[in-house]
Amino acid sequence: MYKVFNLKLENGKKGIENINEDIFAQFNSKSFIEENFSGIMDAIRELFPVFPNNDYNGGYNNFENWFYQNYGNISVAKIKNVLSKLKKFDIFVSHAHKDETLAIKFAYLSHKELHLNCFIDSIYWKNFNDLVDERIRDLKNLKYIDPQDEEQYIRTLTTYGNINLQIALSEMMNNCESLFFLNTNNSIKYINLPKESTISYTNWIFYEIYTASTMQRKVPYRIKKISCENVVKNNYSMDVNNWSVIDFEIIEQLMTYSNHKNCFCDYCIDFFYRHICIRKNKFFRCLLRRNTILDILYDIVE
Repeated sequence: MYKVFNLKLENGKKGIENINEDIFAQFNSKSFIEENFSGIMDAIRELFPVFPNNDYNGGYNNFENWFYQNYGNISVAKIKNVLSKLKKFDIFVSHAHKDETLAIKFAYLSHKELHLNCFIDSIYWKNFNDLVDERIRDLKNLKYIDPQDEEQYIRTLTTYGNINLQIALSEMMNNCESLFFLNTNNSIKYINLPKESTISYTNWIFYEIYTASTMQRKVPYRIKKISCENVVKNNYSMDVNNWSVIDFEIIEQLMTYSNHKNCFCDYCIDFFYRHICIRKNKFFRCLLRRNTILDILYDIVE
């Protein structure tokens, strides 16, 4: 991960939900998810092997050995192998559960207008949770296990799923170039304490904010080539208000430049920005040649 952004989408302000409707004329949430995230469930299934069926004659002890061999150990290498089968994502989208539709629309907009692929965390953990629930149902239908041990198996299975999910999300954050936190009234709350006001996150958002705030920054190779920037100091805090704050107007500006005649596509996401970019709503010439639409964003909020 290279950069993190606090995308403020406050109620009453212009946002994704009220931009030009022509952009979403052909938008279909289900089709977009199937097209861009179809391989996730199949990939995750590799982490959740199917239980032997009820014809299994290995006996209780053999099943116990099989279960803990497959669900009692976490393999980071196996998780990385699963993630390697997914397509490359540019942006990790962190959002509240209630904002899933908003996150999908943002991903669609980024894909269609900015040519950037977004990883939506909720789609991933929803698939994880679905598979854990599926395996728990399978477990309860097995006739050859001791009912007294069923609860322990379920606890182990649930823990296995949660830890795998945490590691997988951390790896995906690390693999994405940027993280966008969708800051809405659903994702963040302020609690007034006697002497201060503090931020409160939901459990998974807290995990993602904490992970992003402590993760080692990686400078993209294209930026190393033109700026000799090799190391990024990790000075992000748990308070997202200290992150680079952007609003939807900046996203619209990026949409304008991605379609600018002086921008052209080299790879699926690379736009070579040749002449102008925005900084605080003023035009100026870039001293360095910027390679991608994300580079323009880095210039805007630097």
